[in-house]
Amino acid sequence: MPEHSAPSNGLNKVFNFICSWALPLGYSMLLCGMLVLPSQSTYTKFYYALICFPTLIAILIKPKVTVSFLKDPLLIIFITYLALTILSLIWSQPATDSDSLLKRPIYVLMLFFCCAFVFHTYPNRIKQSYTLACIIVLIYTIVSLAQFIIDYKPGLRMIGSGALSNPLLSSHIYGFFATFFIASFTAQRKLAYINIASFLVMFCAIIATGSRTPLLALFLVATWLTIATPNKRSIALISLIIVSAIAFLFLAPLPPLERGFSYRPEIWSLTIEKILQNPFFGYGYNTPLSVDPGIGVEFREPHNFELGVLYELGLVGFIIWLTMHLYALWRSWKFKTDPSFIVASSLLIFGIGAGLTEGGGIFSRPKEHWFLIWIPLALIFGLDSLTRAKAVLNTTMLNLDSKSYNTLTEDGRIIEADGLGPKVIQLKDKSFFKIFRRKSIISSSSIIPYAKRFAANSEQLNKLGIIAPEILAIYKLYNGSTAVQYNPLPGETLRKKLHESKSETEKALLTQQFGCFLAELHKKGIYFRSLHLGNVLLLPSGKFGLIDLADMKISGRPLSRSMRIRNLKHMQRYAEDKSWLFETHLDSLISGYSKISPIHIVKSLNLNIKNQCEHS
Repeated sequence: MPEHSAPSNGLNKVFNFICSWALPLGYSMLLCGMLVLPSQSTYTKFYYALICFPTLIAILIKPKVTVSFLKDPLLIIFITYLALTILSLIWSQPATDSDSLLKRPIYVLMLFFCCAFVFHTYPNRIKQSYTLACIIVLIYTIVSLAQFIIDYKPGLRMIGSGALSNPLLSSHIYGFFATFFIASFTAQRKLAYINIASFLVMFCAIIATGSRTPLLALFLVATWLTIATPNKRSIALISLIIVSAIAFLFLAPLPPLERGFSYRPEIWSLTIEKILQNPFFGYGYNTPLSVDPGIGVEFREPHNFELGVLYELGLVGFIIWLTMHLYALWRSWKFKTDPSFIVASSLLIFGIGAGLTEGGGIFSRPKEHWFLIWIPLALIFGLDSLTRAKAVLNTTMLNLDSKSYNTLTEDGRIIEADGLGPKVIQLKDKSFFKIFRRKSIISSSSIIPYAKRFAANSEQLNKLGIIAPEILAIYKLYNGSTAVQYNPLPGETLRKKLHESKSETEKALLTQQFGCFLAELHKKGIYFRSLHLGNVLLLPSGKFGLIDLADMKISGRPLSRSMRIRNLKHMQRYAEDKSWLFETHLDSLISGYSKISPIHIVKSLNLNIKNQCEHS
């Protein structure tokens, strides 16, 4: 059973409180605290109190769960980097006390565990943390912009409120949230206007700081989004970024080119010279750097995260660092149909871009640099570990006795029932609990239970880029039935959408889009026996998703012509569906289907459908 539905005892109540309230609140404060809290030291203390301490308690309560996190490759790579960093103290000449330096990587590790614990117990809490933080950050940013406009004098650069103390560092946080809003806008249609408006606020804040690097980083984000989610919104986005960058040339507090390159090339060149003197293992963790680009001022950072890694840990450390980022991006690409992965990977891309001209020391106490490195990586780790846990759950059935069943379904709302009792229940956490009863003593469900088929099909569909419900757990019930718990998809059935359509033109367009979706299913080898318009959802993003997935076969190659014909025959069992799809709007269905299907198959299907309609 998921952690939040386990039988409660004292420790479980503490653990549930930590994961449902303490850590999400701490995470929100991590995101917005730099603008809200009065100083850097206060911000750090809040991190210790609301994330480090609760996470440590959670680790002590659930050591087995913690050990399971250690199997995730991303965390393994991070711990390898952490271990090399600590080991490098042997040959380093740190500017800070070693005891203090040893704590800093642990602070980052706690953030990784924090994200994993919350995602595994209350996945929606992280989204709620971001929502709360975004609202707070927007309010403070609007106030700061208003004050900046009132007090503006030529050459003035906005810093912002709270613990923010430097325009460039402030731009990292504004850029982080600008990225969050544009990635959310691109990945899903929901709240599109709010996301765009919020992005524009953050972009104005970036302009007010006079910083240029965030523009490059945002352009990289827009490019990533265009590649990962090619749609009209992503294309519009990259156009918006280009136009905004041009506007920046005219609206920035200081003309961008007037400041030159701020001695970055000279600093990088001098840093590379030092790196080449000790290329393989570097100078060690926190070894001071001092370079003078010829202006009589010594710079203590290379102003480039990658050069910072090379300086401290050499090529060995850099390879681990690079592997960590590439692996995180690869996992995000693999699950790019999940908006959460798109948003998280976009934040990482922004961090990579912004880090090209900023930073040096990798491990530090919580500050602005965390928004470029550790917050995105920890977010991707949390998502990835949850994805892996679901894959394990899909093959492991959990026993649910009568008492546990009653506890789980208590105060639930019955969505669907038959003469034998509930079939689908909406639980208190808004997830769905679908029950499968054995129809006969001798049944294939005794070998592969329907709940397990449902979960396995959902996982395979998501891997193939077809949106399906998020599986939380599968169960074997005390009475011999099986059940699957999942998060329902948003949206409405295509049947309902067609009912509500006010014009035949709108119905024809929906039918054409469905025809294209149907062709995609067949091309990917998906034979959905229960396919009808009540099992196809039109999502807020405009894409289609599938529900009721137990009766499905997924092969590794496109369906044959005969299988496609048989699948269409299944859909003709429903009179209303048949009337819409195969009679009134057949041309639209075939038009959509032909967009990604071989012409000879399209002609054969069209002829077969017309012959069936004539004989029916």
